[in-house]
Amino acid sequence: MQKMTNIISRKNFSSYILIAYFFMLPFEYPLATSFGSLLRYIAILYIPFVFIDIVRNQQERVRFDSTQLLLLLWMFYGFVSFFWAPDDKGYWQHYYLIYLKNSMMLFLVSFINYKSKEYELIKSASILGVVCIGLYIIFIPSATMYDSYEGRLLLRAGDSDFDPNYLVATFILPMAICVERFFTSLKNNKVKAAIYLVILIMLTWISLLTGSRGGILGITAMLTVSILLQVKDLRKTLSILAITTILFILLPYILETLPQTIQARFSIDSMTGQRDGGAARLLIWSYLIELISKYPIFGVGAGSTIPALKEIGFTLGAVAHNTYLALLVEYGFIGFIIFSIYLYKNTKVIRKERKGFELAALAGILVSITFLDAFTTKFFWGMLIFLTIRKNMVSEKSIKSEVKSNG
Repeated sequence: MQKMTNIISRKNFSSYILIAYFFMLPFEYPLATSFGSLLRYIAILYIPFVFIDIVRNQQERVRFDSTQLLLLLWMFYGFVSFFWAPDDKGYWQHYYLIYLKNSMMLFLVSFINYKSKEYELIKSASILGVVCIGLYIIFIPSATMYDSYEGRLLLRAGDSDFDPNYLVATFILPMAICVERFFTSLKNNKVKAAIYLVILIMLTWISLLTGSRGGILGITAMLTVSILLQVKDLRKTLSILAITTILFILLPYILETLPQTIQARFSIDSMTGQRDGGAARLLIWSYLIELISKYPIFGVGAGSTIPALKEIGFTLGAVAHNTYLALLVEYGFIGFIIFSIYLYKNTKVIRKERKGFELAALAGILVSITFLDAFTTKFFWGMLIFLTIRKNMVSEKSIKSEVKSNG
């Protein structure tokens, strides 16, 4: 009984690093220096704290299951793909190291059973991070610029800019948390609910100004799943219907306030690739499909999409703009199946419960990465970290029940 009580009261030191990590995640590029991103050093700092927690919690079973094995297998498969990657090994080395660093942090997270209170703090840090980046965008004029071609809102990152599509994708997970907390607070704390609603409106407005079509589709998918998860409660259902009706009425007026160039990005012609950058993206995808047909089983090697595209005559040097196609191109059906099974097993808890923000956030991100290369991004691996924490999380309530039963 005393051992179980210690588990309840003991905090994980590494949770504080994760709090800092998710707070800083939106600032990965804006605050990057010649020494790299601050987020990178926070991730490095996470490593010793994980081992400290493992030693301190050694009376708990060290978790090693098939999900971790699948992740290790995927990492190893990417490593051995060096032997059949294109002759220009620089791309394999550069991108595989990014994949490796992100997946190693995810692997370490899987060994810790974070408590529900720690999880809530990590969720709050994620919200606070995007709120700060939102206020930074709104109130610091030098933080942003507008491109000369389409007038899209861009967040400055050193001498360059942060891809607006990645910026909006970074919003999806914390926005899903805000939606969940909005509905939770609606009954008992309307002031708190109003605060979460304001945050959602701010982030949605910034997202619209970026003109990120994939990001908006991701947010729409996230909101749709969030709403479907709430319809079991009559009061919440009526609130959802009222809010949806108001937004439907206001939508035409909201869109009219956007610059004409941004409005054009959401037109049918633009969305179907008949004009602007969408047409180039469709061309890239057609080449990727050709590559998949040439190397269907093993792929062309981790991180080798760019040199592989050059081999078949694509000279723009563009990336895939589609995570699923990129995964098939680089890892083939073998690597694609390994990672798909890993993701399926890692979502077992949220699929079984069919509640919580994780399912909605995952739906939004899975939609958004149809238009992005996600394996080099922190928002994608951050989503996987949340899923892993949720899967492994020791419920204080269940532990207390066990203590009581052993009493």
